[in-house]
Amino acid sequence: MLAQAREQDWLSDGHFTVDGTLLEAWASKQSYQPKAEPPTKGTGSRGEILLRDTYACQTDPDARLYRKSAGGGFQLCQRGHALMEKRSGLPATNSA
Repeated sequence: MLAQAREQDWLSDGHFTVDGTLLEAWASKQSYQPKAEPPTKGTGSRGEILLRDTYACQTDPDARLYRKSAGGGFQLCQRGHALMEKRSGLPATNSA
């Protein structure tokens, strides 16, 4: 479909926008357990060890704890992103 849109000149090189969302995982917070072997260096700034470095969801390994706003609660979610062409509204790519 993407190749057909390019052939019809429906996609441009400079008019794109990214849309992101959180997709609620089918897992409970009780499945978010400490890792058997946590890393010695974390993924935070300057190697700071974060919660996601030491804990993992046992039932859904791709799920992480995210929140939508600073005052909101954490939920087990997966991230979804889509690259959209602004003029036609067609999705150019998507990834998780």
